[in-house]
Amino acid sequence: MTEKNFTNYFADWISAQAFPPGKQKALLAASELFSQQGYDATSTAQIAKKAGISEATIFKYFKTKRALLMTVLSPMSDGLIPSIQTDFWNDFKQQKFNSATDLLHALVTDRVQYFQQNIVIAPILMD
Repeated sequence: MTEKNFTNYFADWISAQAFPPGKQKALLAASELFSQQGYDATSTAQIAKKAGISEATIFKYFKTKRALLMTVLSPMSDGLIPSIQTDFWNDFKQQKFNSATDLLHALVTDRVQYFQQNIVIAPILMD
């Protein structure tokens, strides 16, 4: 399959927004740290350091760390997940299968691989 992973979609989404550079940096750093460490284990000081901005800049754009998390998650539910689903089905429909077993095998294999490539998002969604 040719689809992108969540990290690429999120980076593309951020770059397409009219966000100031500090907000973009905060979102990218937060998404990376939340996915590596989980929400609770990530501090705004760590996010600021990773982003190369001050903690005050984070709170300029986000009232709370929770608001930052919601901004990270928002494009995933609003646009990224439906877009990824569309990409998957469009690619999958173009393939030819000799049997239902072959189709099922390809489907399961593809989704397992996709999950492995996107495991980075799990700590954000499960926290």
